[in-house]
Amino acid sequence: MTMRITIVLFTMLFLASCADDHSSARRWVEVLPQRRAGSIAEAKGVVWIGTDWGLYKVMPNDTTVLTPDNSPLSDLGVSAIALDSKGVKWIGTRDGLWKFDDVTWEVFRPTNSGILSAGVGGIFIDPDGRKWITSLNGISILADTGWSTMTVSMPTRIAFDTYTAWIGTWGGGLVRRIHLQSNSYVVSNSDLKTNYVFDVFTDDRNRTWIGEGGGMHVIENDVWKNYNAKESPLPNSDVTRIVQDNEGAIWVGTYAGGLAKLTSDGEWDFYNTTNSPLPSDQILSMMVDKKGNIWVGTYRGVWMFKR
Repeated sequence: MTMRITIVLFTMLFLASCADDHSSARRWVEVLPQRRAGSIAEAKGVVWIGTDWGLYKVMPNDTTVLTPDNSPLSDLGVSAIALDSKGVKWIGTRDGLWKFDDVTWEVFRPTNSGILSAGVGGIFIDPDGRKWITSLNGISILADTGWSTMTVSMPTRIAFDTYTAWIGTWGGGLVRRIHLQSNSYVVSNSDLKTNYVFDVFTDDRNRTWIGEGGGMHVIENDVWKNYNAKESPLPNSDVTRIVQDNEGAIWVGTYAGGLAKLTSDGEWDFYNTTNSPLPSDQILSMMVDKKGNIWVGTYRGVWMFKR
């Protein structure tokens, strides 16, 4: 009798494990196959995805793409997409910053505005609605009163908290900008392992997360906590993107290890080409939509993890 109970319990646990695996697999939905997406944004239930092959508009029952063939866009590659509080689309390309309000288009280049470069790397909107535009030439800031600039060498990503702009750079570490004062964190004066910052993110507890070539860090009250592939469960130390879901968990995209999820309880989950439908372990972009779904841009396509 004991042997029979043991076999039954083992079978039940095995089937439950299989059901969990299949359930996890079913939660992944392919959005854009074979499209390399560097930027994803959402407003009013519509998701916009910047790719090397145009700007995709993903709606619940339809997907369209804007290219130079069917829009005023002059460049096929879209490097960045951000949506402001009014739903206006700000689109970064190698040939200018574009503004699109669903009716009219406007382009900003050094020849007609105060932007530093026509080649846009990223677009970030601060709590006051100002647009921070990164390029190889530095940062251009567009406010209601006009343009201003900030000298930062090769900025990559920007995150904001109540009073601070955190600016990642490629080779210059991390810059912390408070009002008009700037402090730099590099390998020699901080816990950074490299001076190459892929991403900066501020969570709902006002903690700042940094993804760099030597791991991930979180700064809370000026105290650093560090994660890397050697000293933590992080699957890869090249951390490319960081977001927070609606349950408070931190999702970490890596350059060669897929996705890691760190819950508020300190538990880790992992998604990669081995245990999920993800077509690539190289994560380029992520976004959490209003429903809590996780959108993941990889080197070989865009997928969504349904919540």
